[in-house]
Amino acid sequence: MPFDQERVGEAIARQEDAARDPADQVRLVAGPGSGKSFAIEGRVAHLVRSGVPAGRLMAVSFTRNSSMDLEDRIRKTCADLGLEGADQVRVGTLHSVALRVLRLANLLTMYPVDPRVLDDWETREWIDAEFARFADVTPGRARDVREFHEAWWSTGQQNPANYVPAAPPVTAQEQQQFTTFHNMQTGFYGCLMVGEIVRGGMQHAKANAIDPRFLLDLDHLIVDEYQDLNPMDLELVDYLAGQGVTIFAAGDDDQSVYSFRHASPGGIQTFMNRFPTAGDHKLSACFRCTPTVLDAALGVLSQFASPSRISKDLSSLYATSDPVVAGHAHWWKFGTPQAEAEAIAKSCLNLKESGLAFGDVMVLLGNRRVTAATIQEALEANGVPFSPVQVAPYRDTPAGRTAFALLRVLTNSQDLVALRTLLALQPMMGPGRCLDVTTRCREANLNALDLFQGHIPNGVLTKMQRERVEAVRAVSEALATWDVDETLTDRGEALADIVEQVSGHDCRADWQAFASSIPPEATLREVCDLLYSSNLEESATVLIEIRERLGLPPEPTTDPDRVQVMTMHGAKGLSAKVVFIPGLEETVFPNQRRAAKPGLVDEGARLLYVSITRARAAVFLTGTHGRYQNGAYVQNPVSRYLPHSGLVMEYRQDTTGVDVDLAGAIVATSNLL
Repeated sequence: MPFDQERVGEAIARQEDAARDPADQVRLVAGPGSGKSFAIEGRVAHLVRSGVPAGRLMAVSFTRNSSMDLEDRIRKTCADLGLEGADQVRVGTLHSVALRVLRLANLLTMYPVDPRVLDDWETREWIDAEFARFADVTPGRARDVREFHEAWWSTGQQNPANYVPAAPPVTAQEQQQFTTFHNMQTGFYGCLMVGEIVRGGMQHAKANAIDPRFLLDLDHLIVDEYQDLNPMDLELVDYLAGQGVTIFAAGDDDQSVYSFRHASPGGIQTFMNRFPTAGDHKLSACFRCTPTVLDAALGVLSQFASPSRISKDLSSLYATSDPVVAGHAHWWKFGTPQAEAEAIAKSCLNLKESGLAFGDVMVLLGNRRVTAATIQEALEANGVPFSPVQVAPYRDTPAGRTAFALLRVLTNSQDLVALRTLLALQPMMGPGRCLDVTTRCREANLNALDLFQGHIPNGVLTKMQRERVEAVRAVSEALATWDVDETLTDRGEALADIVEQVSGHDCRADWQAFASSIPPEATLREVCDLLYSSNLEESATVLIEIRERLGLPPEPTTDPDRVQVMTMHGAKGLSAKVVFIPGLEETVFPNQRRAAKPGLVDEGARLLYVSITRARAAVFLTGTHGRYQNGAYVQNPVSRYLPHSGLVMEYRQDTTGVDVDLAGAIVATSNLL
């Protein structure tokens, strides 16, 4: 695309100015598609080139896999520039940083092994399920009590902003029950929950019991997605800044959409108040979205912005390209959800007929529970190939979780959380029996290391419990003869055999369907990394790396010609030429829970803004007159966000979707991108 080279030069200069800023603290506010990643990579390269020892640099991102992707990009950039020692730059998550501090300070000795952080499945299927048995409450109430504690750990506040309290409120007795249960589980299995890690580190730091900067040997910390930090995370970063660590904070308050994890845009918005002498930079040239798409997104956002919003002048580079590429944005309303879904499916077919690949189309769902089934049924009925929204990714099926646990044990024989998963997934071992195993062992003064690898005196466990534990031990011993660098070709069938042996179910077809997307020469370590992935973007990144190592092209598995159906949150960081966003009605998006909190309403606008800006050439915002919800037909007004988009609503009485002329125009636009 022949962009205006003067504007491109100005955009690159802004990236470089931020990367080279010598201030003690630096804030980079980067709109969607404006080059934040390039600025971060440039920051690392600049510091290394300036003589900062690479080992005294650290970069953190939001998730394990996004940090792995960041690490790869930093390594590649430095290698391309001929900079040596870049492999010493430490990259991870902020939680891994806090855990490292506690480990170096020798503050993890209360655990039987180096502790593991529980993921969402483990939290739900283990902590919530067993606490329900422990406290004799429903699983839903157990989740309420756990979320109360996570809110406290993540914010240091009772009932923080945007936290929706349980009804009835969590009692003091329930709080004490959870504390007792939590201490029992974490001490026995060596596990931690995400929210408590940073809080634990800060408690020791504020008491002057530890010196995080000294322990980390750190001079520079680069924080990606800074707007996704929760208050306790921000406290840790600010504490490091107070110790003399230079912070490079990159993010965008307009893309803060994780309040359910207690993140808040306030951290990046008040950065300059906390650090008045910091360098302040903004990237405002959007390389991704055409101007019509971007204008619709900005219109939605502007009406729901807080007074603290950072002012921006984000604009599309396509507005001054030669030729100018305007893009397309439409607001459609249908009579029924079926008509809406049918129109989207027919649109995909018409776009394909006009020359656009299915893989260049996304359907983003703001309320998966209400909209997913109807959309996916219409796509399937019309023969549109699609990747379904991940209601239950393979990793979170019994077979997938078993395979994941086996591979984790292979990479770390003392992963007690994975061993406990293998115990729990065996036949007849539900939450009650697992809780009983833990209770019996603790009463005998044993921990999980004793349970799975040590001596268990007679009489501690029942006959059935001992048999299940011995089965886990046998599997662990068998895996000890394997090597993590063996391949799927070497061990794939044997792994499938063990998965069936542990779970007691015929799940080979599920395993084979999952394995079919992976090159057979991928190592078992790489397959484990793939199972760590929490969304399609992360999975695609791992698959690309595997194929690059093997010298294979990425297209056959990492870029299938399928429409991508995913949640709005899941699409963050991705893009497509055409994006459909259905279900934009009151009580659907925003739903009743979000509508009850002004802060969540504003976050909904940000989430829709993020979703619209996934589109490069065209976006379609759609809704219906009414739909069945909770067993009753409900007539819904249009979503409160749409009237501010600058678009005019089109009431569609047919289901033809994108007609031939519009499809041709969109494809012509896409070809110019």
